[in-house]
Amino acid sequence: MTKCILYVSMSALALTACKPTVKPDVSASSDNQNLGLSSISVDYMDQSVRPQDDFFQFANGTWCKNNPVPNVESRWGSFNELDKRNKEILLELLKTSSMKNAATGSQD
Repeated sequence: MTKCILYVSMSALALTACKPTVKPDVSASSDNQNLGLSSISVDYMDQSVRPQDDFFQFANGTWCKNNPVPNVESRWGSFNELDKRNKEILLELLKTSSMKNAATGSQD
């Protein structure tokens, strides 16, 4: 009996000690796009397909149509695009920095 009371007391104490987390209301903010807080882009959806018939095509159809898998790749996604874009930026930075003719070991 005392174990039962102890367990109930511990549970009640644990529940009262928990603070509810308050999430900021970002739905009304016009800065959501700038902060990267938008969750779903309906531009990627193929609304000509009924979701109950083919949910993947419904949710991703337009994106897949506009972003075909390159012939040299076995798969393609937004992270592949991000990787490709980052490599292009890094290559451009390396090219411009190599044109400066800075002395070896300098901070320029």
